[in-house]
Formats: sequence, C-alpha cells, structure tokens
Amino acid sequence: MGTNGRQTWEWALRTPFGLRVGTGPLEAVPLTSEDRIQVRRARWELSARLAECTEARDPGAVAARHDLDLLDWQTALHP
Repeated sequence: MGTNGRQTWEWALRTPFGLRVGTGPLEAVPLTSEDRIQVRRARWELSARLAECTEARDPGAVAARHDLDLLDWQTALHP
C-alpha cells in the first residue's frame, strides 16, 4: 500500500519479446490514438496466434486465448 492509500499492483505480461513485469497503481487512463493503434495491432497478432495454435492443436492456444481475453478486458476498462 502506498503512502496515499492506493494499492500497488504487481503485473506480468507475455510479449513476443519475453515476459514483461512491473508494479504500479491500478487505474484507468484514457487511451490515446497511438494506444488504440497498438491495441488493434496486438489484437490482430493474438488472433492470428490463436488461429495457428488451434489449427495445429497446440497447447499454446490456451495462452493465446487468455492473452486475447485479457487485452479485451484491459481495453474495456479504459475510456
């Protein structure tokens, strides 16, 4: 818990470049137009990965589905 009474959260995100981790407050901030472009690109890449894994019956499909769901939840929280 920070000095201002807000909780600090630990997070981890799988990316094509490896695992990214960090800490910080949990808060929603508006997405910029650049953020929205990155979200569309990430959604497209995750959807493609999910399709490839599903077709190949790869267990990675579960992780890709989870990441895609998480991206949808995160973007839904931002105005």
